[in-house]
Amino acid sequence: MPLYHYRHYSFRKTNVHGSAPAYARYMLRANDATQGREDLRHVETGNLPEWTQGSMVRFLAIAEKAERSNGRLADSWEVALPRELSFTQQQELVRDFLQTQNGAVKAYLWVVHEPTATDGGPQTHAHILASPRLQDGIAREPAQYFARWNVQEPERGGCQKELYSGVTVNYLRQRALWADIVNYHYERAGIDAAVDPRGFYRKAYQEELEVGHTRLGPDVTDREVKNALAKDYWAKRKQHLGLTANLSHAQALERIAAQSRMPSREQQLQAHITAWTEKMAYAASIGDSTLYYERERQQAEAELAALRSGRLSPPTREELQAQATVLTQQLQQTERERTETQRAYMLESAREAQGKPRSARETERLVAMGIDLSDEAPQRGARFRFKERDRGRGHGW
Repeated sequence: MPLYHYRHYSFRKTNVHGSAPAYARYMLRANDATQGREDLRHVETGNLPEWTQGSMVRFLAIAEKAERSNGRLADSWEVALPRELSFTQQQELVRDFLQTQNGAVKAYLWVVHEPTATDGGPQTHAHILASPRLQDGIAREPAQYFARWNVQEPERGGCQKELYSGVTVNYLRQRALWADIVNYHYERAGIDAAVDPRGFYRKAYQEELEVGHTRLGPDVTDREVKNALAKDYWAKRKQHLGLTANLSHAQALERIAAQSRMPSREQQLQAHITAWTEKMAYAASIGDSTLYYERERQQAEAELAALRSGRLSPPTREELQAQATVLTQQLQQTERERTETQRAYMLESAREAQGKPRSARETERLVAMGIDLSDEAPQRGARFRFKERDRGRGHGW
C-alpha cells in the first residue's frame, strides 16, 4: 500500500526547531553526525543570490544574522516519495510541489535520501528548505535582502516575505495539497494507487476538504480497506477539484494549488459576518449582551463594503477620530453593563451571607461596589480552626 508522510515546520532565530544552517548541513550529509551515510541520492538548489556562492548553508547563516528578532528564516518540508514512481517521476513530483509553494521566486534547497526500510526496500523521502523571501528581480546585498519590504519603493527595501502559513487550517490544506499532487502523479503514470491525508485527524478536517466524513483511524488496520478508502477519497477529491482529462499539466497543477490557498479577504469577511451573526443570536437567546458581537459584525460589514467598492485608500484623520469616539462610547457602555452585573451578583451574595463571618477584604469590595452594609452587625475576620492532629501539616495559614 502507498505510504503517506508529510511534515512542515518553520525555522526561526529562536531556534525552536534547531539551527537552519545545521539542518541544511544534515540534509547534505555534511555534518559529523551523518558521516558515513551513503543515502544521499539527489541535491538541487535554485534562486540563490550571487553572494551565497551557490550555498544554501551560507544563505541561511547570513539570514540568521540579518533577519529581525524571532524572524522566520526558512520553511521546511519532509515528505515520503512513492516507491511506485520512478526516480525521475519522484523528482518531477517534488518540483511540482515546489511550484505550488512559489518556488520559482524563492531561494531553495531540496535533497532526496534513500535509506533502507525495515522491509528491505528503499525508504525514499525528500527534505525541502525554502526561504520565505519572494525575489522580484532586483539585485540586493545581504543587509538589504533581509530588510523590511518597502511597498512604495521596492528597490529601497528588502525582498517581500511570504505570510506565515503555519496556522492549523492552512496546515490541513497543505496536507491535502501534497496528497493531491501525489495522487495526480499516480494517475499520470497509470498506477492504480492513491494516498489519503486524513489519517487520525478530526471530523472538522473532513469538512474542510468537503469530501465526506469517512474517518481513518486505529480501527482501520487492513491495508486493502485503507487502499480502497484512499481511492474513494481521490475520486471524490478529483471531482471537487474539477480535474478532467482535457486539462494540461500546468492547468491541473494550478487547480490543485488553488484549493490549498487561504481564502481571500472577502471570503474571510463573509465568514466573519456569519459567525458574528450566529453569536449575536446565541447571546440574545441566553439574555447576554450582544454589543460586542454587533460591533465586530458592523466593522466586518464596513470593511467588506469598502473592499467591494474598490476603496483601498486609508481612512482620513476625521474618520479615525469619529471611529475612536464611537468605540470609546461603546466600551464605556460595556463597562457600565459589566459593573452593574457584578454589583447585582455581589449584592445577592451579600444577602445570602447575612449574619455570617466576612473577611475585611470582602467587606471592602462590597463597600467599593456601593453596597450598603450599615444595617449589619460588625463582623470580625473569618476564623479557621484546626484540630490538634492537623497542626503543622502545611496548610499554609
